[in-house]
Amino acid sequence: MSFRRPVLSTNPRPRPALVLGLICLALSSLPVQAAESEKNPTSTSPAVISNLEQALVLAWPRHPAARSASHAQALITQQNLAAERWLAAPPSLQLSHRSDAWSGGSQGSRENEAALELPLRWPAERQAERRSAEAQSQQWSRAQAAARWALSGELREAWWALRLASTEQAAAEQNLANLQALRADVARRLKAGDLARLDMNQALSAEQSAQAALVEAQAARAAAQSAWALLVGSANTSPSAPDEAFDPASPEAPAGEHPALSLLQARQALLSTQVERARTSSYAGPTLGLALTRERGSSLEPAANSARLSLSLPLGRQPEAAVQAAQAAAERAEVEVEIALFHERQAAAIAQARQQAQRSAEQTALAQSRLALASDSLALQRRAFDLGAIDLPTRLRAEAEQAQAELALARSRIEQQRSASRLSQAQGWMP
Repeated sequence: MSFRRPVLSTNPRPRPALVLGLICLALSSLPVQAAESEKNPTSTSPAVISNLEQALVLAWPRHPAARSASHAQALITQQNLAAERWLAAPPSLQLSHRSDAWSGGSQGSRENEAALELPLRWPAERQAERRSAEAQSQQWSRAQAAARWALSGELREAWWALRLASTEQAAAEQNLANLQALRADVARRLKAGDLARLDMNQALSAEQSAQAALVEAQAARAAAQSAWALLVGSANTSPSAPDEAFDPASPEAPAGEHPALSLLQARQALLSTQVERARTSSYAGPTLGLALTRERGSSLEPAANSARLSLSLPLGRQPEAAVQAAQAAAERAEVEVEIALFHERQAAAIAQARQQAQRSAEQTALAQSRLALASDSLALQRRAFDLGAIDLPTRLRAEAEQAQAELALARSRIEQQRSASRLSQAQGWMP
C-alpha cells in the first residue's frame, strides 16, 4: 500500500460561487451603512457653522422638548378623542333572573331581565372639554416655540463665548510669535556684541510669559468648546465669522409675537377653558337605561316580552367641580400677573441691551484709535531699537501695548455683535 501526498496548486482556479457570494455580501452592507448614516446625522454635520440657524438645527433634536414631542402629540390625540365621546363612563350591563322555585313555589313563575345603562354627558360639558383639548394643543405648540427660543438664547451665549475665546487664543499666539521673533533678534545681536545678557534674559522672560498666557487662553477655549459641544452635540463643529444677522445695522427679522409671551397667553387661555369645563361639569350627566324583560306568571301561561326605557337625572352638584374651578381661576390670576410682569421685564431687557450695544460701539471706536496709535508707536520704536536709540524694555512695552490694543479691539467688536444678538433675543427674534 502506498500513500500519495496531496499536491497543492499554486495557482488555484477561481470559484464562481464564492466570488458571487462575496459580491452579494458587499452589496447587502451598503443599505446598512446608509441607514446608520441616517440615524446619526451629526456624523455628517458641518465642521464650521456659519450662522445660528444651522446651530439650532443641530441642537434642537437633542432638547428634551423635541425628544418628547411624539409622546406629547400622542397625549393630545387621546385628549381630542376623549373630548368627542358622548359617554361619561363605560356602559354597564345588568342581568337578573327571578323564579318562585328558589322560594319553594311550584307555579313555575319566571322572569329574566337584561338592562343596559349608558351614562351620558351634557352637550355643554362635551363642548367645554373640546375647547380645553384645543387649548391644550395650542399651549403645547407655543411651548415648543418657547423652548426653541430659550435654546437659541443658550446658543447665542455659547456662540459668542467660543468666538471670544478663539479670538483671545489667536491674539495670544500672535503675541508669542512676535516675542519669539524679538528673542531671536536679541540673541543675534547678543552674539554680535550689540546687546547685553540682561537684555536676553528680559526677552526670554517676556517669551515665557507669553507662553503661559497662551496656555491659559487654550484652556479657556477648550472650556468654551466643551460648552458649545454640549449644545450642538458635536465637538468638531465651531462657529465661524458671523453673518449679517449680527450686524447692529441689519438685525434679525422678527418671527411674530414673543415666544415666551405667547406661551403665557396660551396658558391663560387653557386655564380659562378649564374653569369653564369645571363649571359645566358641576352637574353629573343623565343616565339612559334600556331593559328587556321576559316573564310568565305560571307554567300554564305563555311567556310575555316587554321593554323599559328610563332616564335618570341626578339632583345636586358635584362638590369637587367647584374646587377645580376655583383652583383653575387662581392659577389664571397668577398667569395674568406674570404677563404684566413680562412686559416690564422685556422692556428693561431691551433697554439694557440697547445701552450695551451703544457702549460697545463707543468702545470699538476708541479701541480702533488706540490700535492706530499703538501701531504707529511700535513701528517707530522698532526702527529706533534697530538703530540702538532705545533699550529693550521700551521695545517690550511697545510690543505689549500693541498686543493689548489688538486684543481690546477684537473684544470690543465681539461685544458689539453679542449686544446686537442679545437685543434680538430680548425682542423674541429667532435666528
